[in-house]
Order: sequence, then C-alpha cells, then structure tokens
Amino acid sequence: MEALLDQADALVLTAGEEGPEKPNFDIPEELLNFTCPDNYDWLEIRENPNKGKGWFTKKDVSAGSIILVSKALVCALDLEYIDPDEEEDDDDGNADMEHSEQEDEPQGSTVNELLVLDLLHKIIEEPLIWSEQLSNLYPRESVDIKSSPVWISKDDKVFSQFEAMIDQIEKNVPELKGKSKEISQRLPLIIRYNVLSIETCAEMLSHPGPNGHHSLSGVGLYHWPSFFNHDH
Repeated sequence: MEALLDQADALVLTAGEEGPEKPNFDIPEELLNFTCPDNYDWLEIRENPNKGKGWFTKKDVSAGSIILVSKALVCALDLEYIDPDEEEDDDDGNADMEHSEQEDEPQGSTVNELLVLDLLHKIIEEPLIWSEQLSNLYPRESVDIKSSPVWISKDDKVFSQFEAMIDQIEKNVPELKGKSKEISQRLPLIIRYNVLSIETCAEMLSHPGPNGHHSLSGVGLYHWPSFFNHDH
C-alpha cells in the first residue's frame, strides 16, 4: 500500500496546470491474491430476490480483513468533467429542485459520456471485457432495461462517436456479432447504475502525501466491486 501512496504522491507532484494524468498503477504483488474472488472459499455471488445479485460471505469475516482489490475498468477524474467556474451557489434555493428535474430527463451526464466512450474503445480492443465482465452487471433483464431512463447525449459529437463505435463493433468485432444493439442499450445503463466514486477523502486523510491527493478523486466502473450493492 505504501508503494501505491508513493506513486500517487509522484503523480500529483509532477502534474501540470491541467492536473494529473489518470492513475494507472500496477497492483502490488502482495495484494494480487485479493484480485480474484475465486481464490476465496468464504465469499460468493448469490441472487437475492429483492436486491439482485450481490456478494455474500459464507463465514464470519474479521474486522480489518482485505475483502477485494480491484482496478477500475475505466475512470474519469473530477477535473475532467467538473468546471469550477460553472459550480452553482450552494445557497441557491432552486438548486435541488433543478437537479431533481434534470435527473428525471432521458439524458446522460458528462462524466457518463466520457466513461461510455472509453469503454467502447476498450470493448473494441478487448471484446472479452463485454462478454465476461460488463454483461454480468445490472441491468441484465429486459424488464429492467425497458423500465430504465433512456440515455441520450445532448452533445452531437459524443453521440456520433457512440454510433460509429457501435457500428464498428457490429461490423469489425466478430466475437460480438449481433450484440451491438444490446451493447448500445445496456452500456450507458450499466454505467449509470454501477459507477462508483473514487475517493481520496476521508479514508486517506491519514495518508495525504505532501500536497494531498484530492486531485485524483473521480468516478470509475468496476467489475467485481459492483456486486457490493447491499448488506445482508
């Protein structure tokens, strides 16, 4: 863990005016055994009729135990999609109402659009990412897909890139032949419902580095960690 913190320090220290690059650190050798849940005999994914699929323990787990170590399939740093000049005044009484109304609209957020495009690039390069990982995430059933908000990008450039890559998957990725429609419908929803915050505060307050790691905060989409979705 100390090696990862040192790499984070270095990334922040060498960052230019536009901020640090996305971290892409190798998992330390001593933690590699925690990257594959198949190595455990006390953790399994089961179906909960009310909650969907999720992790369950088969025996008591001691406090402080390492449960899982995982890298994000894709991530976006806050600085990539949050413009500090456009932040609304927290005292604006209409802010919450406007935010609520926007959430009900059939559209995608800027960060979700970044993640969708990044994931499509990865799927084209590595089709198994879809068939072995992403396709296992919620929503899986047609009833859930149909009842979910429709993803529409207001950015014509983003939508054009999206359509072009979906077309490329259908025509040029034989492993996913006939899957392009499913991917176009499900991928934005998978991101919407499974994306997790990548926080450097408060859990890293005791290891902030010389200049702090707040600039490495963001969001990411994971495979195995996405099944930590309820407590049972």
